[in-house]
This record gives sequence, structure tokens and C-alpha cells, in this order.
Amino acid sequence: MIREDILKILACPVCKQDVLYTGDSFICLNCKLEYQITDGIPVFLVEEAKKLTEEEIKKITEKNDER
Repeated sequence: MIREDILKILACPVCKQDVLYTGDSFICLNCKLEYQITDGIPVFLVEEAKKLTEEEIKKITEKNDER
């Protein structure tokens, strides 16, 4: 679990927008990039980020809205 004060300051390294915390990763809805969390550490390296499709973004946001 990542501390609340840390969650408030994390941003996408590409566009500097807020990221969505899913529990497993961070999502930039603007860039459509998913940043993984490895061993409890967010990996905000653009070259390791996964490019998401519109369908994947929709599923993630719907799942997050259920929380």
C-alpha cells in the first residue's frame, strides 16, 4: 500500500498530469500509459510503461469507479 501523502504528489512523467492508482499500477488517462508497481515501488519509466487501448482504459476506469 502506498501512503496517501505520496499518492497526492505522483504524476505522469510525460504530461505531468495526475495518475490513477489502481492498487496494482498507476494509469495516466491523458497519455494512456500504465506504470507498474514492482516490489512495492512505482516504476515511472516511460520506456517500461504499457500503452493502453481505449477499451483497456474503459475497463480500468469502470473497475476503479466501483471502489
